[in-house]
Amino acid sequence: MKKYRTRTGVEIEEFEVVSETDHFITYIGFGGKSVKERKATSWQTWHETREQAFNFLKEQKEREIEALQSRIQRIQFQLDIIIKKNVSYNVPKTNND
Repeated sequence: MKKYRTRTGVEIEEFEVVSETDHFITYIGFGGKSVKERKATSWQTWHETREQAFNFLKEQKEREIEALQSRIQRIQFQLDIIIKKNVSYNVPKTNND
């Protein structure tokens, strides 16, 4: 049976799977050798269909974008506070000015 592996955040690879358990999968690797590995790690995940693999990667990247947008909003809020609290201060001149 064919299964699909996502890894490194952008890759979808198709493999012929020869056996699997709840936590491991054995597939035919390059050169026709059997390879056994965990179904899910921090850098790869196995999926039943290419569509599931695609949706997994897409949703992962959407979550990353949302987290970054949230971080940008927090940093902008902090910057606004800094500016508001210090707007009345004159920036001291240095000897080089």
